[in-house]
Amino acid sequence: MQRQLEKMMATEQQKNEERVRQITQKMNMEMLCQKQEMNRAMDSKLKEQAAMMESGFQEKANQMNWEIQELRRKNNEAEERRFTEFEELDHVEERHLYFHNRVNQTAALNSDCPGTV
Repeated sequence: MQRQLEKMMATEQQKNEERVRQITQKMNMEMLCQKQEMNRAMDSKLKEQAAMMESGFQEKANQMNWEIQELRRKNNEAEERRFTEFEELDHVEERHLYFHNRVNQTAALNSDCPGTV
């Protein structure tokens, strides 16, 4: 009974670790894609701004500068959110390990007590 419980817990822990690994990998890929997209948008805006400035459209160039700053701000906010999500993911793993340790401790205590299975 004890060994079956330990085997079940080990299997469950492996599944959870694999899920965390897959989620982390997916988040990294999404972050990379988003960063590449943001860089392409930024490059496009910078080229458009340079063309406007050369053409004498200072007002439009200022608007483009504001848009570029907004893109940078949004990119920074998105990176901060992802960092927070990674921290939360770490806490989930910590809670799982805590629960796993508590189950093992309880199982060990029960095996020492007469009349328990």
